[in-house]
Amino acid sequence: MMPGALARRAYRYGIQAADLLRSAGGYEGSKSLSVVVPCVEKDAAILPHAIAGVRAQVKNRVDGIYVVSPASGLLRDLARRESCTFVDERQALPLDPSGFSYTVDGHNRKGWILQQLIKLNADAVLGLERMLILDADTIFVSPQHFFRGGKTVFNISDEYHEPYYRAYQRLLGTPIQPWASFVSHHQVMESEALRELRAAIEAHTGKAWFDAIISVLDPDEMSSFSEYETYGNFFRHSRRPQMALEHFWNRRIVSAEAIPETVRTKGWRPLKSVSIHNYESP
Repeated sequence: MMPGALARRAYRYGIQAADLLRSAGGYEGSKSLSVVVPCVEKDAAILPHAIAGVRAQVKNRVDGIYVVSPASGLLRDLARRESCTFVDERQALPLDPSGFSYTVDGHNRKGWILQQLIKLNADAVLGLERMLILDADTIFVSPQHFFRGGKTVFNISDEYHEPYYRAYQRLLGTPIQPWASFVSHHQVMESEALRELRAAIEAHTGKAWFDAIISVLDPDEMSSFSEYETYGNFFRHSRRPQMALEHFWNRRIVSAEAIPETVRTKGWRPLKSVSIHNYESP
């Protein structure tokens, strides 16, 4: 069953409940994608688990896994050991990172924003058509299918964060009636939709898309922009017939040791993924 609050909101906004339930069939395993994992050195302990989760659980063909990070011998070596492609984030960023700052209550949030810009620019840098963007602290623990019935599967959550919706309206001019959240710690992004999103932001704001995003950051708000919320809502507004919705069934845990060995090898239902957020770790 899907969570009651999400079900009620779905009903209110006319969403078919079947789109929110995990389906046993109709998936398209023949469609391929590439996996892009932005990270920093503090993710090094969890990253191998995230990569293993991709290889064990993603049932679409994976054409390659790209580890994108600041110049780091540690992560470059890790990527090589895991047979992934290392990408220096300076090649993936659309701007000079020294040109802005984002600090809230003494907390430097600049790196968090830079990772989001990398995700929204990854197709332009890597030349990829379909990408599974994955947070480095999230591990798939049961089979993942990202295409079914000619549609792209978006996993959605019950989160609600008003600043994300305000940023979206300022960037694109369209208000959102949020009945669910696209913040699920991973998302399939497609190059054509990303190009349309960047162009739409520039048309509405009159600025380069990355400058527009930086301009809407709230200096009093720790989290004032979400790449997943922005891309997901844009895709829903512009390509709704191509979108299938499922609940993300994610659980936060404190360490990889909290995942039983059977999870890594056999899957852990009904969970789809677990996340080990740095800010929650001991």
